[in-house]
Amino acid sequence: MCDEKIKLNEQKLEMKAQEQKFNEYLERADGDISRGQAAFALQYLLAARKLLHQNDKEIAVRLKKIFENDKGAWEQFCSEHGVEWSRLFCKYYGPPLPDFEMVKIPAGSFMMGSETSSNEGPVHKMQISSFYLGKTEVTQGLWQALMGDNPAKFRKGDDYPVEQVNWDEVQEFIIRLNERTSQHFRLPSEAEWEYACRATTTGDQYGNLDAVAWYDGNSGQSTHPVGQKRPNAFGLYDMLGNVWEWCQDWYDSGYYKKSPLQDLQGPQKGVDRVGRGGSWSSNSLFVRSAYRYSRSPGYRDGNLGFRLVRTDG
Repeated sequence: MCDEKIKLNEQKLEMKAQEQKFNEYLERADGDISRGQAAFALQYLLAARKLLHQNDKEIAVRLKKIFENDKGAWEQFCSEHGVEWSRLFCKYYGPPLPDFEMVKIPAGSFMMGSETSSNEGPVHKMQISSFYLGKTEVTQGLWQALMGDNPAKFRKGDDYPVEQVNWDEVQEFIIRLNERTSQHFRLPSEAEWEYACRATTTGDQYGNLDAVAWYDGNSGQSTHPVGQKRPNAFGLYDMLGNVWEWCQDWYDSGYYKKSPLQDLQGPQKGVDRVGRGGSWSSNSLFVRSAYRYSRSPGYRDGNLGFRLVRTDG
């Protein structure tokens, strides 16, 4: 018991020393900011953040002053120290978010899966509750406004889908979006995604592929602005093609043989996450409502993006 008290006291003293050093760095940064020496101030903020991550708001306040007074020094610092600093700034002081439309998907049932591939079967009836789904894939404009950087390979405009984002980064994006909007966003489940993609259809695609999707036969080997192709019956664009879309579920090739029959949420654990829909680089064989794609949560590519679900609860 005595040893535990000693250890606890030592931890308290160490934390107090860190807080004092943290405040000292902030005071020095404040002095450099007032003297117009942004580069020196940023170095003190860098040291302060290494000490105490939980006080990010105090650092962000000073980043805002530097951004307003010496944008050049700020941009140079971000280029040297990575996107986490621009993301920290945007977490508290990001620009207004561009509009993004959510479509209400009605409750219903559908036949999920296909007999084309073993991991797509057996075909089974699935009941789905109502939810809201993004009218389009998340764009580069929305990502950059919220996160402060643009990771995309094809940086051709704000209305292009964001890509080269891994599943874990998407979760960070969603946490920030929920904080900014006080709403409840997440990725779609695999079942929600397929139900919304099919939009009452039962075939491989919800329309003529050239009319509804950008794929390797018509894309010119690039993404395209969202919403240019014909929508499905629910009013959703690019559910097939343009970029693959991350889903919330862990991937299990045999899960359909044992899955629940209502509001499927996928297995409790796994190695890879699910992606759906095909992309600008996909052969038409992969650009199908039932096709299942899997990748590690840390995987990123110029053909992989996402769209959002919003729930009322």
